[in-house]
Amino acid sequence: NLDRIGQVNAFHDGFTITGDGLTAGSGGLLTGVNQGALINAAQDVSLALLDVRSTVAGVAVQAVGTSQPENLTLARLTLDGGTAAGWVGLDVAWSNGAHFGDPNVFSGNTILGAGASQIGMRLQNTQSNPEMLATLSGNVINLTGASSDGILLTAQGFGAGQVANFGGIQLSGTQNNLITVPGNPFVATELDGATIDGSIL
Repeated sequence: NLDRIGQVNAFHDGFTITGDGLTAGSGGLLTGVNQGALINAAQDVSLALLDVRSTVAGVAVQAVGTSQPENLTLARLTLDGGTAAGWVGLDVAWSNGAHFGDPNVFSGNTILGAGASQIGMRLQNTQSNPEMLATLSGNVINLTGASSDGILLTAQGFGAGQVANFGGIQLSGTQNNLITVPGNPFVATELDGATIDGSIL
């Protein structure tokens, strides 16, 4: 566990998580970092009550080879991109692998920024099986920069003739997500037979 991590100032990533079963929280502050936390293919990770001020991404989650990060709980985080153009608050990218289909919860987060072309949350599942299970609930996204987008979802399968939902995204959530952006509040893209279904408020 990482508890009471205190204040970190750096010109690179705040910390990288590669092992499973990590819980971090208790009011940490990360400033001046590229990515506040980089979660590499780790499972059973919970982050809460962190204040991240970054230039590339607040929290970046990515696959490594055919291993996918899953069973994540990212809750009550404050992610601030300042004026950094192209910044992403929460960036989740799966690709080319199999996993157990554990649920991921992204709830109660506050995502702020004033730079051009920022994205509040970007979830991508590219040719990973089974579908990504994502609960998006009670998040507040307030981006003021030009051409910024609230939530971007991309599901891409192996091909329309392949097994359904290789690369799909299944959504759920019970609390409203409040999105204020000058671009699009919500964008969903389905490619090559993948689907995005379920509902968020």
